[in-house]
Amino acid sequence: MDVKKIGIKDKNLFYTYYWAKTKGFLSIEKLLGDVEQICEKSGAVVQLLDPRFLLAPVLLDRAVLLAFSAKTHGYIYARDLGIEVLRYLSAQHQIVEAKKMFGVDENTQTICILVMSEKEGVISLVKSLLGKLVEETPPPKRETPLETILTRYGLKRDDLSSVRAKSEEEAAVLLVGEKMALLAVER
Repeated sequence: MDVKKIGIKDKNLFYTYYWAKTKGFLSIEKLLGDVEQICEKSGAVVQLLDPRFLLAPVLLDRAVLLAFSAKTHGYIYARDLGIEVLRYLSAQHQIVEAKKMFGVDENTQTICILVMSEKEGVISLVKSLLGKLVEETPPPKRETPLETILTRYGLKRDDLSSVRAKSEEEAAVLLVGEKMALLAVER
């Protein structure tokens, strides 16, 4: 498990994320209830994501950094750090729109589980508790067409040529990362 650390001012945030499938016997609603109980007991923040529109994991890293920075500097928009991550990841001001893009529902086949805590040891504890509920899997190959993802972010294929990149995919990641950063500035 790759636990990452962000330090801002005198505060640290430890986080990890991984992909999983529910073990079939568990509904998303039940999983969300169990995750809520784990969070209450551990003090961790766990956010479940639908990764269909995730261009690259580096964007999730950036969203965590931006959300934690917002929290640390006192300008967090959402009440919950996990929801703030969704806002940045979707580059949306509106929480409802962010949830539409990355929220999970009964049709979500593979989920991305993001675990965050200000205490490093909590991450592995939460991951072991979640391991009883879901089956970890390698990151899925993105099946959502690039054009569809670009549209979700308000971008067009022509926009990709405005960025120096080795591929359209890389250009898309750079442009989405820019939109995420602008969200922090536009608050």
